[in-house]
Amino acid sequence: MKTGGKDEAGVQRVAATQDRSQLWLAQTPQMFRMGLLMQALSQTPGATDEAAAVESLGLRPRLVLGSRQNLKVTYPEDVAIAEAILSQRQ
Repeated sequence: MKTGGKDEAGVQRVAATQDRSQLWLAQTPQMFRMGLLMQALSQTPGATDEAAAVESLGLRPRLVLGSRQNLKVTYPEDVAIAEAILSQRQ
């Protein structure tokens, strides 16, 4: 996990390497009680995910260990990855 920054020429370069021991990958779905989630999302329109919206209310969502096979299909190449995972299960 790297932190990036632009150098004097405007080129993105590694600024630092992060300690991964405290980093978690946010996966979908993120689960919250509906009333709390609706309040958080309405008060944080720029939130990047549900947990970030809830955090903006001053709360600290619980971290739950997930699976790397919980694949979010966002980009066309994600379909090929999903197909490979599913073909292994047959």
